[in-house]
Amino acid sequence: MPTGLFLSQQKHAHNILHCAKMADCNPVHTPIDTTGKFSIYAGELIKDPTTYRSLARALIYIREHAQRLSVARQGKDRSGE
Repeated sequence: MPTGLFLSQQKHAHNILHCAKMADCNPVHTPIDTTGKFSIYAGELIKDPTTYRSLARALIYIREHAQRLSVARQGKDRSGE
């Protein structure tokens, strides 16, 4: 029987995609143009930025915690446990 702890943020990530209405989207390596220039004067302003801000916070949370879990795992792998 395996022992230890398994942590996954898959459900949390799926919930974020569902809230963004992107749960059925196809994954791509880079979803945006990485060479484009952005300007605060181009395009339309978001009427209600609440959803955008919420999604941005959630993605930052996942990114930061994934890095911490990765570092913790690397430390465990090096210790031979």
